[in-house]
Amino acid sequence: MFRGIRRSYADALWASMDVIGVDGSIEHKIATAVGIQFLVSVAQAIVPLVTSGEFRFALSGLLFVGAAVAFVNTIFVTRADIVEPITELEAASRDIASGTIDVDVPIADQPDEIGSLVDSFQAMQSHLHVVATQAEALSDQHFDAPAMKSEVPGRFGRLLNEMTENLQSYIEQIEADRDRFRLLAHLVSHDIPNVVNVIDGRIGLAREATDDPEVRTHLDVAADQTDQITDIATMVRNLTATESVEPLDLRAIVEDEVDRVRDAYESVDISLESPESPVLVVGNELLTSVFANLLTNAIEHCEEDPARVTVSIESSGSTASVVVADDGPGLGADTAEDLFADAEPHSGLGLVKTVTERFDGSIDVDSSDEGTTMTVHLPCLDDEG
Repeated sequence: MFRGIRRSYADALWASMDVIGVDGSIEHKIATAVGIQFLVSVAQAIVPLVTSGEFRFALSGLLFVGAAVAFVNTIFVTRADIVEPITELEAASRDIASGTIDVDVPIADQPDEIGSLVDSFQAMQSHLHVVATQAEALSDQHFDAPAMKSEVPGRFGRLLNEMTENLQSYIEQIEADRDRFRLLAHLVSHDIPNVVNVIDGRIGLAREATDDPEVRTHLDVAADQTDQITDIATMVRNLTATESVEPLDLRAIVEDEVDRVRDAYESVDISLESPESPVLVVGNELLTSVFANLLTNAIEHCEEDPARVTVSIESSGSTASVVVADDGPGLGADTAEDLFADAEPHSGLGLVKTVTERFDGSIDVDSSDEGTTMTVHLPCLDDEG
């Protein structure tokens, strides 16, 4: 019942403010309420001077009631038109600041400054919702999503449009590059091997057609070069392909490369320290090229005969490391950044960097006039992979 009376009184109060024309401004509402209280106070001060007896008593009581009504009206206006909407806005602002955009924003039907503030807040929330929806569409590369047609006003909207255009252009460039890579992969996988097969066949026929040792030596060199072309083509195909990776035993990869180098270089002293159990990492056959290049580079920079190279495989927690050290004169670089800064992408060191980073690894370099130590770090899998 009390709530109903309160509601009826509030409706009557707002209707009266509409009649006197102060409902469109908080300032006018407060000024009217304070003005009424001021006039009542002045009247209470004058009444004793100009009246007496029962009339003065009745008039004073009436003024007191008027002051009370003015006070209650001020409380109603302050609470309903200022405190409650701002409190609700504060709660909504706090939620939005924490990242929750879909919150209930107060609805204000008052035609004053607070009502305008609430309407502007609702518009801001709507724009934030559009931005979030567009960001979600961009993350999924849905450039034709309905949300992308919604406009966000101002500088923020212009920047969002520019970001969308730049991202779309970048993705189109990536797709064009991917098409070129597919063409390159096709050429490397089919056309180059076909040419090499023809050359190998001709080399074989030439061997059968001659007994000249010098000619045969040249043919052997040519055959070795065609083998190298095949290896390079395989490497390029692997680099441009989107192959899946798999768990590999890093220990087995390094041991195989050490054995290969020992067979290829007679005057080389390579020592290998490796754990007894497998060291599992994620990768593919490209990892072989990393350690092949590191070992070859170490041997070629050794000045002593025989060249001495030490290799060790370590596993600690979530990281597997392969250390390749030589006793050469150094590379003139103190850090990996210095060493790889000038390395061409197609060079051996460039390939080492590219492949290592492709499998989320890193490289450390320690080089001086007493030798160079290069350490490859790769994410290590546990036995359960």
